[in-house]
Amino acid sequence: MLIKLGCALSLLVGLVQQTNGQVSTTGDSLTSTPQPAGDDNPLISGEEVHPGLRMSKSPALAVGLSAILPGAGQFYNESYWKVPIILGIGAYFISGWIRNDNLAEDYRNQYEESKTPEDPDGDTSLLSARDFYKNQRDSFVWYFVILYVANLVDAYVDANLYDFDVGETLTLRVLPEVSRGPERSIGLGLEVRF
Repeated sequence: MLIKLGCALSLLVGLVQQTNGQVSTTGDSLTSTPQPAGDDNPLISGEEVHPGLRMSKSPALAVGLSAILPGAGQFYNESYWKVPIILGIGAYFISGWIRNDNLAEDYRNQYEESKTPEDPDGDTSLLSARDFYKNQRDSFVWYFVILYVANLVDAYVDANLYDFDVGETLTLRVLPEVSRGPERSIGLGLEVRF
C-alpha cells in the first residue's frame, strides 16, 4: 500500500514539475503557447511570464512541501488558517485507524480464545465484530488518502492563484427575486458584476 502511494506521489510531483502550458493574451484573443519544462520554464523558475506578471509562489514547491508534510504547502502559500484544519482532520483519521485496528485485534484475539474442541467455530458474533472493525480501519486509510490528495491539490491551486487580484469591482450577490408573470413565485437570484 505504501509503495503504491509513494509511486502515485512521485508521479503527481513529476506531472506538476512537467507543466508546460501557458495561456497568454495577444490583443483581444487568448492563445496557448508551449513553454519549456524544468528550470527553463518561467512558471517554475519564477521569471516573468508576461511583462508585469511574476508568480511569487512556486506551485511545484508548494506541492513538494505538502507531499513531505501535509499542510506545509498551505503554510508556504500563507494560507495559515488551513494548516490546523488539515492537521486536525489528518490526526482524526490516524487516530480512527489506530482505534479500529486495536479493536479489530482485540476481537480477533477474543474470537481465537472462544474456539474450543466442542465449538471449533467459536463465537461468530466476535468474528462479525472483528470484520466490522477491520472494514472501519480500512475506510480510515482511504479517508486519509483522500485528504492527502486534496491537500496536494489545494497547495497547487493556492500557489497558482496567490497573485490573483480579485479587486473592488468583482462582486457576487444572492438576492431575493419575485417573478411578475401570471403565476407569482419567489426565489433567489444571482448577480455578478465585474
